[in-house]
Amino acid sequence: MLIDLNQRRPDLAGTAFDVCIIGGGVAGITLATKLGAGGRRVLLVEAGGRERSAKSQVLYRGRLGDLENLPLHETRIRALGGSSHHWGGWCRPLDAGDFARSDFSPDGTWPIGKADLDPYFRDAAAVLGITETRGADLALAGAEQNLATIRMYFSTPPANLGSNHFDALRQSPNVRLLLNAAHLSMSRDAARVSALAIKDPRSPTPLLCRARAFVFAMGAVENVRHLLIHNRTGRGIGNAGGALGRYYMQHMHQELGQFVLFEGRSAPLAAADSALAFMASTEKFLRARGGGAFRIYSTTLACSGILDQFRELTGASCRAATASGTVYITNEQVPNGDSRILLTDEADELGLPRVKLDWRIADGDRTAMREAALEFGRYLVRADIGRLRINPAILSASAPLQGWTALPGAPGAAGHQMGGARMSRTADDGVVDGDCRVWGTDNLYLAGSAVFRTSGHATPTLTIVQLALRLADTIERRLAG
Repeated sequence: MLIDLNQRRPDLAGTAFDVCIIGGGVAGITLATKLGAGGRRVLLVEAGGRERSAKSQVLYRGRLGDLENLPLHETRIRALGGSSHHWGGWCRPLDAGDFARSDFSPDGTWPIGKADLDPYFRDAAAVLGITETRGADLALAGAEQNLATIRMYFSTPPANLGSNHFDALRQSPNVRLLLNAAHLSMSRDAARVSALAIKDPRSPTPLLCRARAFVFAMGAVENVRHLLIHNRTGRGIGNAGGALGRYYMQHMHQELGQFVLFEGRSAPLAAADSALAFMASTEKFLRARGGGAFRIYSTTLACSGILDQFRELTGASCRAATASGTVYITNEQVPNGDSRILLTDEADELGLPRVKLDWRIADGDRTAMREAALEFGRYLVRADIGRLRINPAILSASAPLQGWTALPGAPGAAGHQMGGARMSRTADDGVVDGDCRVWGTDNLYLAGSAVFRTSGHATPTLTIVQLALRLADTIERRLAG
């Protein structure tokens, strides 16, 4: 059933919901669809409408820290489907090593592993409409086990979950979908949430939603923002150890440099059937060098003026070069407790504090990008495949992210907002447990990338859906018990 609060006010008082999900983005739709199909009565609350609007997007404005970044109201979409409105369709699950980075400080090891999410891969791929793959997870000859080719998955065209699932949600006998319904406050009795207050734009009196379980699925920044609002008077919900809002992460994106390939040489970058080729760091490289994992990918190969420039710089060794291109890097940052999501003193149009994104990276993150560039350049030389001209900003390691928001693919990387409510083994070290349940609150869960403890180099969407499907099973078991 569909209800638009801009048009009418429903009567929720007499409805006993099993689950109330706040946020109709990728994670929220995945949860609502699976729980509803299993017979659970679900209330799915979306703050925006079916499509994005300037009026609604204004509520996502916020401040940024000192690092260059894209505006918050551009990287997030306040509408049914959430970030899938501008998703590029690239997919890859986190690697096994991403869950076990014991070399990160503080400990980067998750309380769950890749094996806990693998059973949900096939269903997650179906949710996202993955129809293509490119490349394979293989050792790379000549790379001394420091680089490997990787498989990427593609939703073509990129799935918009709001459009794709709208009819099913509207017609479901078990799911009630509320549009233009902003979450305002939460009532909590002892260690349980008893109700959520939902803003009715046509009335001063909010709607109260009562359910057996509640899920925040508003996206990483909004999930943390609303928990921070509920914790303004002290370290309450999910903040026993003071981790709420900390360890915020983004993928670092930069042009690595320009390359040429020699005539007659074969290389992953020269795949004839692919406009993009993908390589990544190996566990061996990361154990030896430390730093975050990285993914390297190239543009379509072309013959251009780059060839002449390389010949002038390197002489006869590049006279046989016949193809060239640009290579980019997406790099994981090491979790940093000083990288934070904060509340400001400025209120939005609903009277709620706006957010500040104080994203920070460490010197080691800058060095890791430089090490990745040097390793890729060494690979081209060792394998006698070609040569790389490294971006000077990468080599300097002083400001390797300057100008990154203007690069191809940068809006997607800037939209990879992760962390702030990290998963942990104890309440003192994070915000949610291994089941995505908020520490200290029996029936409140978080869905989405806020719970990421590390980010790897993979785009986060596929892992978000895997976690949401697993969470649906967790909630079902608890309701049944």
